[in-house]
Order: sequence, then C-alpha cells, then structure tokens
Amino acid sequence: REVWLKFTNTEDGLPHLLRELFRHPARVCRHMLEGKRKRYSNPLSFVLLTAGLSSALNYWACTRGGTLAAEAPATIDAYQWQFIGFMNQWFNVILFCSIPVNALLSYWLYKRHGYNYAEHLMLNGLLRGASLLLFCAFTPLLRWYGDLWFTWIGIYFVLWIGYFTFTYMGFFRTRGVSGIVRALLGPVLTILLVNSAMWLLFGIFHFRFFTSS
Repeated sequence: REVWLKFTNTEDGLPHLLRELFRHPARVCRHMLEGKRKRYSNPLSFVLLTAGLSSALNYWACTRGGTLAAEAPATIDAYQWQFIGFMNQWFNVILFCSIPVNALLSYWLYKRHGYNYAEHLMLNGLLRGASLLLFCAFTPLLRWYGDLWFTWIGIYFVLWIGYFTFTYMGFFRTRGVSGIVRALLGPVLTILLVNSAMWLLFGIFHFRFFTSS
C-alpha cells in the first residue's frame, strides 16, 4: 500500500488534482508542465486510474440488466445499435487512441507557443482524465436509459468540448473569436477523426461479417 501511494500520490495528491482540474484546469496543467507536481497525483497514474474506472463503469452500463444489453429499441435502428456495441467493445482502444490524436492536433494548432509534443501529450492526458470522470457520471443514464444513447453521448461531447476549449484558452492565453475557434478545433477535430475511424472500421467488420456468413 505504501509503495502504491508513493508511486501514485493518491492519498493527498489525487483529491487536490481532481479539485483543481475542475476549478483551475489551465493552472494545474501549467504547473505540471513546469515541474511543480509535488502537490498533485502522478499524471500517468491519474490517466490510468480514470481510464480503468470509466472502462469498468462503461462495462457495467452495457452488460445484462442495462437497456444496452437488450434488443435495439424503436428509437435506434439495428445498424446503429450494432455500432454502439462495437464502440463499447473497443472502448479502451478508442480512449487511448484519442489522447495522442488530441495532442497532435493541439501541437499543430499551438505550435508557436513553444511546447513540444510530449508536453501536449501530458496536457491532453490530464484533460482527458478529467473528461473521463465526467463520462462516469453519465454511465447510470447509459445503463437505465440506453435508448437515448446518442442523446447522452451528444451532451457528454458538448461538455467535453466546452471543457477543453475553456482550458486551452486559459492555458495558451488566447482571447477573442480567433482564440475560441482555435480552441474549439482541437476537441472537435479529435471527435470527428476518431469517430470517423471507428465508423470506417465498423463498416469494414460489418461488411466482412455479413459477406462471410
């Protein structure tokens, strides 16, 4: 237990990190990149913990007893229902692929600010960890009201985009319409790219399955 706490700094650092990520996310990320990490949990441990928790809750939301485990409701067609199952099956892969994609986009958008790709990776990893905690709050809705899956995920994406946009603007100290547009592009393009890739992969697997059967 002592080794675990020393590695993760979860006893005191994690509560402080969680509180500050939702109160002053830009300041926390700046502290992390400047090496002022003593008061916070290890960033890698934080991402792994939130990823594990969200994966477990996502599994709970989609297994027997939840509406996603039942047949497709009238509000969602069979193809979309299969895509939802595909997304849930590859949840961890989607999660870990989205972080480097997000980091690459923010590196491209804010290249003039002088941060390297590894620093953008840490920045986006921290923000992704915070957004995963937000996702955890949606899992009861996904379990009990799975017929509104696209609605809940849509609301989650809006909140995720808003959180990233707000933090980017604070972290990179950008203002005005151009600052908002640039900050929006990172999370929006990440969602579009990752989801387009998942739709493409699902289409390929779906086509191969039905042509081979």
